[in-house]
Amino acid sequence: MSTMRANRQRLIRLPLAFAGTVLLGACATTVPLTPFQYLPDTSKGVFVPVRVTVNRDRSVPDFYRTRHDLIQAELAASGAFAEVGPEVDSPVWLDIRLARHTVDSAGTVARQLLSAATLFLIPGTARNINQVEVDCYLQGRLVRRYEYAGAYEERLSIYRYAELKDGGEEFVSLRNLIHHLLRDLDRDEFIPRSPASPDASPRAGRLAT
Repeated sequence: MSTMRANRQRLIRLPLAFAGTVLLGACATTVPLTPFQYLPDTSKGVFVPVRVTVNRDRSVPDFYRTRHDLIQAELAASGAFAEVGPEVDSPVWLDIRLARHTVDSAGTVARQLLSAATLFLIPGTARNINQVEVDCYLQGRLVRRYEYAGAYEERLSIYRYAELKDGGEEFVSLRNLIHHLLRDLDRDEFIPRSPASPDASPRAGRLAT
């Protein structure tokens, strides 16, 4: 096991001189609700294994963990990483913090409670903002920070229960934030890449159509 770990550490040898020059400052990128899917550039290989954690130091309700699962699933399905997830042993670490904020007035919140009390027979609306902050570490050193925010509105109605159960616009917003992160990681090129497989079809970074 120690030999495997040593090999991986050598594979992911990081340019610390470069890392020290990376700016940590970040302004939140506002992401629209229009569905956005980014296909990372694999022509130069995929990113080396990366550890990803979501809200590791925050206590969240069980129902909210589906959002954590969505983030991990989108990163894994992107094909951008040789390996990615919370259990990956790697000196490259993305520490993600997810929060949801409401922009509703007290009156709107009261109507939401009334809607819920009638099992959504009385419709309501909810306007929220997903906020994602990502700290990027290389060998324990914070080298980059990304911030994204996306607003969405949900109509609360018994007739839209199936859509809300699947996440509705909240999950569309969250997927968009993660794909903007993928785009920026692909652009900024500070995560080392594994050599491209000879059998792999090169794919330049682009939007899915």
